[in-house]
Amino acid sequence: FAVNKEDDTFAYFPLDEQIVGDSVFDHGMTENELKGYYNDYLTVFDETYYASSGETDDYYIYLAGNEGELMEERLPLTAVTGVIALVCLLIVFLLMIFEPKRNLREREPEPDDDSAEHLIDLEMPGGRKIKTEAVASRWTGRSIKWSERTAWQKTVLVLECLLAVFVVVVCLAVILKDSLFDSNSIFAYILGNNWERGLNVFAITACIMFICVAMTVVVIAQRILQLLASILNAKGETICRLLSSFLKYATIIGMIYYCLTLIGIPAGTLLASAGILSLAISLGARDLISDILSGLFIIFEGEFRVGDIIMVGDWRGTVMEIGIRTTKVEDASQNVKAIRNSEVNDVVNMTKKLSFISCNYGIEYDESLEHVESILAKELPLIPERLPAIAKGPFYRGVTSLGDNSVNIRISMQCLESDRLQLERDFNREMKLLFDKYEINIPFPQVVVNQPAAHKKATEYEKWRAEKFNEEQKESLKETGEKENEN
Repeated sequence: FAVNKEDDTFAYFPLDEQIVGDSVFDHGMTENELKGYYNDYLTVFDETYYASSGETDDYYIYLAGNEGELMEERLPLTAVTGVIALVCLLIVFLLMIFEPKRNLREREPEPDDDSAEHLIDLEMPGGRKIKTEAVASRWTGRSIKWSERTAWQKTVLVLECLLAVFVVVVCLAVILKDSLFDSNSIFAYILGNNWERGLNVFAITACIMFICVAMTVVVIAQRILQLLASILNAKGETICRLLSSFLKYATIIGMIYYCLTLIGIPAGTLLASAGILSLAISLGARDLISDILSGLFIIFEGEFRVGDIIMVGDWRGTVMEIGIRTTKVEDASQNVKAIRNSEVNDVVNMTKKLSFISCNYGIEYDESLEHVESILAKELPLIPERLPAIAKGPFYRGVTSLGDNSVNIRISMQCLESDRLQLERDFNREMKLLFDKYEINIPFPQVVVNQPAAHKKATEYEKWRAEKFNEEQKESLKETGEKENEN
């Protein structure tokens, strides 16, 4: 059928010539459907057709047909999709339910084992205890053995593998679409990129497929850069890590723009929106936008997660929430500090298997250092019995410095980061009791005052004046007593 461009009326309609001259809007069409190179569904006389349009100087020409062969494959497509989803869910279910139980006779991994350093126990803000990766393991990309992964980590790994298979299938389907699918097939229609740009199922499906492919390509590229970094020198490794970070952010920005274009938002509008956003930032929303962008960078970079123990400036605590504008950190006294994301600087992430404690103590120069070291060698191994929070140690590390009035020695140990502050206080108490037990003197500040000669003479004169005053007082009291006796 044909539509007049001038007045939007039917110029030709083979199924019912009586509607020729009627407005297309009176019979179900919309203004968005009046254009050349339209490829999508439209409705005429309450009947849905799939149509493709062309354009001349005076008319829009439509070639329309009912669903026909195009939609005959909906049922097998739905069935195949459902079976694939069911298989994926079944695999995940089996991994989470039939978790292999550890043999009680098996030796638990020691803290020195490399595998034990990957996963640590964390207490979440709600009190729930979970296992998470240590910070070093997250940033270095070390692999974790399958038997040592949690159920959630196994599920994520399986989903990543399924996603990789899906990406490979999509790439092969796009490359071999002409030989695998009939030209009238719905698969050929989707893969041919002929559908209408807008918020529809085809655009959403294309967005998902593009995101999966882009993420897979980025992951592969980052793995290659990691391999190059492992064999290059320090400068080469720095460049590889910088390229990896740049590639990640560039891909994210590209995915956002491309997906918005697929759902009908043109690139020009996106660039104009970016200009308006820049203007809004310059007019007063700079702090808000800065907080939001900083929060996104924190999440993307993985500097810390909810449950991690971090130190921001002089504030140390557990991350409770990473919000749009603020990050909330709870300290040991259960005080919660809300820190703006743009002010989260110089972060120290202390989420690891064991943390170190170094304690320095001073002893007097008169003490025998060998005697003190023999006492420490005998007593230090007994302290963990009284302080079970000590995971490794304590160890005597030698003399750190020769101070002005003391010989400074160092003792170190390892413990969980959550026990570090309290353990340090408890260990200081144990060392004080130990020094008192063996009468090891701890130096303390002493002040020696030297009095000059003039000051000494002045002091003697004041002493003489005080004695003379006391004698005069005694004489006065004596005379007063005698007068009272006479009265």
